[in-house]
Amino acid sequence: MKELTLEEWLDLIRKPGKTSFIDYAFPTDRHRSEYLSTIQNRPESEVIELLQHFLIPSASLGTDEWTLKWLLSHEPAELEKLLRFQYYRRLLFWSGSGSKRPPPWEGITWILDLLPYFPHQALAALDSYFLAHAQFLPDGRFSGLADAAELIREKFIGAPDNDSDTLKILRDINPRHFECIVERLYDAMEYKTLLTPVRADGGRDIIATRSGPAKAERLIVECKRYSKPVGIKETRSILGVVSSEKANKGVIVTTSRFTKGAREFGLSNKRIELIKGSELVLLLNEYLGARWPLHIERLVSESLRKKNGSHIFRSETES
Repeated sequence: MKELTLEEWLDLIRKPGKTSFIDYAFPTDRHRSEYLSTIQNRPESEVIELLQHFLIPSASLGTDEWTLKWLLSHEPAELEKLLRFQYYRRLLFWSGSGSKRPPPWEGITWILDLLPYFPHQALAALDSYFLAHAQFLPDGRFSGLADAAELIREKFIGAPDNDSDTLKILRDINPRHFECIVERLYDAMEYKTLLTPVRADGGRDIIATRSGPAKAERLIVECKRYSKPVGIKETRSILGVVSSEKANKGVIVTTSRFTKGAREFGLSNKRIELIKGSELVLLLNEYLGARWPLHIERLVSESLRKKNGSHIFRSETES
């Protein structure tokens, strides 16, 4: 079947008929790139209409029945642990009887009321929604939310003008998503990366490994989404993790800078690398492209999908 052009797909969005088509995300990377390159010339009403399709409504999604079967396949003790997640609780309640009950998905279409005047607040809400639902979203809806965030950034905010504005964007996202961005950077630098579980892990946010002709390389990467300088205490701490993990080097990546003591300690020890905010921006521009700040949510979603590759990442059309 011939692939739809962007304008043909948009016509279906505006006037859907009997033709079956993807409407909860851009159907391909080409459609997304073409639309984003022309978004400033498109009416705001059209962008809002796309956002209405891409954002999650208060509803049941295509994978809910399958997820329910998976949920009910667990033993009672394990099921009780899973029910600490609100989505699973809502899903079970929704399936409880034939009567009408609230759907399992609490939607986020309400952020449209924040546009066009409060795009930063809309993105902050979407960022939190991502964080809470990353492990439950079907593949297509995951992509749709990332597409929605890119539409908001491109249409209502635009690219940052300088490094200072870029670092402010990184400091405004939550710490876990900052770790995801750094993980994507090391992945682009051709490391095999592992995003560690969220916990007070003593400097093991990311483990990056790479094999070369000379030797194997194993890095322990700690991410500091700081506005204040990183001090010598944090710098000394990562050295202990490097030793216990039998790593080649410990790397501290920050959105800020390092104190004089931390810099001197780093320079005196070849097993430590310190990357301050301005250096981080240069690396991100080099390996992820200069317009990466407009695609933060997509980078985060790629990182989370890689970490959480399990039953939850299915097409919404799967049953």
